[in-house]
Amino acid sequence: MSALLTSQRRDWTPHDDHLLETNIDCMTHAEIATRLGRTKRAVDQRIQKLGLSNKRPNRKFTSEEIDQIKQMRKDKINIQNIANSLSRSFQSTASKIHAMGL
Repeated sequence: MSALLTSQRRDWTPHDDHLLETNIDCMTHAEIATRLGRTKRAVDQRIQKLGLSNKRPNRKFTSEEIDQIKQMRKDKINIQNIANSLSRSFQSTASKIHAMGL
């Protein structure tokens, strides 16, 4: 392995694993990778190694969440803040907002 590749790798810390485990249901793997300063591939591999999976894949938005989205968009709240308040990924929230025509 080249020195360049070796110098770019870093071990996973307990903090990294905790962030991964606590956000797997509300963030995409790409969003977790960005937060950790890692590649999506590295996150995917770590998820597999730890035996983790999304506990709520493709969960539907509840009527309460839809009402929240409507109100927050009316209040001009940005998509990332809406996603954070709903514990949803940016992508799923943006897709829902687009499908709602907001």
